[in-house]
Amino acid sequence: MTTKQKNIRDYIIGLVVIAILICALIFCKEKNDLSLAEQSQDVELYQMVSMEGESITDMKVSDIAKVSYTLKDKETVVIEKVGEDWVINGDKDFPFSQDSFKNQFLQRYIDGQMYATIDDYDNLSDYGMDEPSATLEVVDTKENKRTYLIGAYNSVISSYYIYHKEEDKLYAGTQDFLYICRDDIYDFAEIDTFPSFSTTSLDYMIMNNGEKKVEFLYLPKGHESDPLGNSTWFINSPFSYYRACESSVVIDNFDEVFTGVGFSQKVDYYATDEELEAYGLKNSDKYYEIVYKFQDDEDKDQYEIVSVKVLFGNYDEEADAYYARVILTQGMEIDVERARSINFISRTYADKILNIDPVDYIYPFMLYVPMKDFAGGGMTVIDDDGTEYKFEYEAEYKTETSTIPLTESMKFDGQDIDVDEFKEFYYKVVKIYVNRVIYEKDKIVDCEPTYVFKYDRVDDDYFGDAVMEFREYDATYYQVLINGVVDSLAVRRDVDSAVEVLKELK
Repeated sequence: MTTKQKNIRDYIIGLVVIAILICALIFCKEKNDLSLAEQSQDVELYQMVSMEGESITDMKVSDIAKVSYTLKDKETVVIEKVGEDWVINGDKDFPFSQDSFKNQFLQRYIDGQMYATIDDYDNLSDYGMDEPSATLEVVDTKENKRTYLIGAYNSVISSYYIYHKEEDKLYAGTQDFLYICRDDIYDFAEIDTFPSFSTTSLDYMIMNNGEKKVEFLYLPKGHESDPLGNSTWFINSPFSYYRACESSVVIDNFDEVFTGVGFSQKVDYYATDEELEAYGLKNSDKYYEIVYKFQDDEDKDQYEIVSVKVLFGNYDEEADAYYARVILTQGMEIDVERARSINFISRTYADKILNIDPVDYIYPFMLYVPMKDFAGGGMTVIDDDGTEYKFEYEAEYKTETSTIPLTESMKFDGQDIDVDEFKEFYYKVVKIYVNRVIYEKDKIVDCEPTYVFKYDRVDDDYFGDAVMEFREYDATYYQVLINGVVDSLAVRRDVDSAVEVLKELK
């Protein structure tokens, strides 16, 4: 049969099927005496939904004991019920997803439809049965066998030709048979759960993309480096000290990063050392790790430290995903079996986690020193030519916790000035924000400071008499040293603008 003849045949079969369905639709309309509006709705529905025919089998899911299928040029896959569970290719250790198989394979077979029976044909090969796309065999609990060959595709009615061997019948039928006969048996595997965390037990969390590491800490009692005294979330690495985060920002950003994240497919359920190497997961420096305290329900005073680390390996272009595995350590015990289970994780999800920018989470200011902290002391600014600008500040407060002074005064280089004029300058100082983080210490430029801000604070606490230095990094940024330690960059124009306001006070 020529290609042209095959096309004509497909069109004839397609038109016959469509004509039958249209007649059935008209008959149903007349029988139910539908209104014109209802008829219009049914025609539209007919155009939108898939065609429905007769069931391809009278079996129920509970009747099936074994299925096997062979895709073209592939090895046969055998799935058999052993006791209450389904087992694939005789491998009882394979993490076979029972519910997924029942819903996505068995039920789809039961729901299979045949739209037309082709009675008058010369040769099955004309319908693709000499080299079928797939051969599906279904055996029931009484050992009755049903064998289906899935042949050529009829684009007119969007159906495959299916030959039922035992009945010696040729159908135009359901497309699902090719979908349920999966090329990769790992499509039937249980997928590992991506680890989540609870703030009530969390110690810390790390995201490392191989070039930068970001470490979050959950400290319910806070930390002395928090100038506002109300943070529970902090970032350590890549900073030189615990940077306080705004809780609402952490929650909002985490919602965006972690909502919906999960593994997309199982790849290997027990990888060897050589396979781990091939996946890029033997010693990967790209990972997400959470560490928390696990308490026994019976003994609330005892707990173990649990570490759950997700390693990200090589990128698979076809799947647009990274290979990943989970290393679970509880106390001193590692879950070896889980550590050799390999999954895919979407590149989009993985990149969101691995490329978190700590600047998005911390309080933005470079260093926040409330004026109350140097009331009774003061502040000195030194510019690059050695000129000093010295402020002395006095203030009285109703109580120790008050933030609004009852009285305040300011001297600039020994002369009284309007406090509000100083506040215009100091507002710009407070608004000098962290713009970028220095991840690689060898990028730090060794040079003399352009500006030095010294705080004569009245409290002898974490920051003490804080010193903030601004040194040239490049044409856009100053690198900022706080008490001699540098870890971040500020925009030069923001700093220069503040100093210009200062000079106008003189």
